Amino acid sequence: MGTVQGTHWAGTASLGPTQVYQDEWATFTFTLQNAASGSLDVYWIFSHFCWLPSNQGYYFKANDGTPVSVPGGGSRAFSIAIRVSQTYSGSCTVATDVSGQAVGDFLQETVRWNHVISVIIPPALTVVATANPSSGSAPLTVTLSAQVSGSVYGSSITWDFGDGNSGSGPSVTHSYSYDGTFTATATATDGLGRSSGDSKSVTVYQPLGAQAAATPSSPVIGAAVAFMCSVSGGIQPYSVSWAFGDGSYGTGKTASHAYATAGTKTATCNVTDGSGASATSWVSLQVLGGSGGGGGNGGAPGAVSESGLFLIPIGILAAVVIGVFVLLRVRKKGSLRQRRSRAAGTRSRSGPLSEKTKTASFTRFCPECGARSNAEFCSLDGTETKSQET
Repeated sequence: MGTVQGTHWAGTASLGPTQVYQDEWATFTFTLQNAASGSLDVYWIFSHFCWLPSNQGYYFKANDGTPVSVPGGGSRAFSIAIRVSQTYSGSCTVATDVSGQAVGDFLQETVRWNHVISVIIPPALTVVATANPSSGSAPLTVTLSAQVSGSVYGSSITWDFGDGNSGSGPSVTHSYSYDGTFTATATATDGLGRSSGDSKSVTVYQPLGAQAAATPSSPVIGAAVAFMCSVSGGIQPYSVSWAFGDGSYGTGKTASHAYATAGTKTATCNVTDGSGASATSWVSLQVLGGSGGGGGNGGAPGAVSESGLFLIPIGILAAVVIGVFVLLRVRKKGSLRQRRSRAAGTRSRSGPLSEKTKTASFTRFCPECGARSNAEFCSLDGTETKSQET
């Protein structure tokens, strides 16, 4: 508050605010208190702020030729919004000229009043955004928070979640329904109109999945089985464990195991990802009895091995060949006996033969020798046996 003293009129004045920030839009109010008992007509009020050129300023009351009245002993306020300099800081002198005329006075008089304000450099406006959790399997619910510092006259916060959705407030919750990498951005705007932002990346994965497989699916007792657990989605690293269904266990995406007993076995792979999510898959196997009979290798009694099954047709074929050979030998012996009987009958009917006749009569093909011969008959070992005359 200061004195405004003229020759024909007097009063007091004030200007506020007395402290402003660089580059802010500040509403200044000039208040004039009339010290006289009679009213005061005010024609115009003009202020020059230190950051402006000397011939420039702002009108609190426009010089339009129409006065406004301030009653005796009363006051009147005049306001205007002014943008403070972006570069000036420190103490700033505001020179205000008031042109008025006391009622009943013949002279309009202009009086100057000086006042000092402070221009402050505002603190930097910063925002720090956080996301919890910042990754996970879809659908993923994330809590997003923004911490603001350096704001002047308060701040408001808006969010862009990066998936086409938005929100507002210092702390919000959003659910990401599908996989991908999203950038969630928080923007803070303070009372000076300044803005600042910060972003957090949110990674959403496909749901964790597992698929178990075994080769072969019908192993024999004691044979090694190769197990494979395929993992999809989730967050690395993965932890994979196996339960083979016979009280034995293993680890890793690939594992090998041999079963000691026959029957249906169920092997299960359990997967846990980096976020703690889990998935399970299983595969069923039919374990067959091993080779051999009496249980020395764990096989069922009377079981026949593959090698034994292979030898069965060979044994049958050998038996058939031997049987055919024996049958042919028997038939050959019977044929020889018949030829001997016919030869003996011929000699008894014809009487003694001459040498020429004998030679002609007994020359024939010998199946045992494989040649023609004049032997009476051939032995089974292929030697000729001559007939003896009696």
